[in-house]
Amino acid sequence: MLSKDKRLAKVPFLYFGDHDFQGFHIYKVLKTGSAQQAESNKSMVCPRLQWAGPSRKELLASPLECAPGKKAQYEQDNRKKTKGEVEAYMAKWKRETRGKLEKKLQPANKTDKSLMKGFRDCGWLDSEPAIKDELEEMLVKTSKFRLANLTDVTGQYLREFMDNKVAEFATEMLRQPAKEMPIFEQSPQAEKWQKATSQATSVPSQMPAADSAVSWIPSEEELKALAEFDIAS
Repeated sequence: MLSKDKRLAKVPFLYFGDHDFQGFHIYKVLKTGSAQQAESNKSMVCPRLQWAGPSRKELLASPLECAPGKKAQYEQDNRKKTKGEVEAYMAKWKRETRGKLEKKLQPANKTDKSLMKGFRDCGWLDSEPAIKDELEEMLVKTSKFRLANLTDVTGQYLREFMDNKVAEFATEMLRQPAKEMPIFEQSPQAEKWQKATSQATSVPSQMPAADSAVSWIPSEEELKALAEFDIAS
């Protein structure tokens, strides 16, 4: 409902979730609705929701993203270390951290393939090319991981990643306001989606899990809209 308030037109509604088929299914339900709850979709979905990652590429690039801060902290804690020793430590840290992240990646299973068939059959991926690329890669390459795995880089990196993404999307939205998408379950493809998802042996719940998040940054006017919504509800 909040995503439909005109005062929040320049507020990004972002989804951060596990990088797996279930995580993207949750994103789809939040954005387009559920065939099982078609009557309530109009008020419950968030058509402006955007996937903000993390992608497989972003996960594996995270040691390089964190390296400057890690190096500065190491130099501060080890002032007697020579430049060569610092560089050797950082090279080892980046190598070991990437190796640890690669071990977290998981292959697609039978249930994942059933969900992917549903995604393809209903045509949803036609409007989500970035997600389509991620899911296609998951089928042929070990790529699944949990959102919480970003904390394996540094304890603060998950929060830093999300903050940076919110800033990135907010800046882009100021240049080009998000357009509201039609509610998926009101389209003729709804029946195909319901049939496709019923074939999966394990379909996740329709509410985001603990490792998923929808974020926005409210301005003063937007806070007022949020407060009015809270009072009304």
